[in-house]
Amino acid sequence: MAAKGTRTIGRLDSVAGIRRELARVYTEARRGELDTNEASKLGNLLAVLHRIIEGSALEDRLARLEEAADREPEPWKVK
Repeated sequence: MAAKGTRTIGRLDSVAGIRRELARVYTEARRGELDTNEASKLGNLLAVLHRIIEGSALEDRLARLEEAADREPEPWKVK
């Protein structure tokens, strides 16, 4: 259970999780429950996490494509 004044943070290992957390930060700032300067800092950190996850996903996809390309015969080579 979270201590008074703190809240539970969802998983931040996916774009969906980061989106939910960013929406929560925004909502709390709009309600006056979170200082807007703090919300801005948290939003920036969440944006960095988002870019890292996207970059990692792109890196994984590229590696899989390269592996698949290495397994396929090269059409220009004569057997």
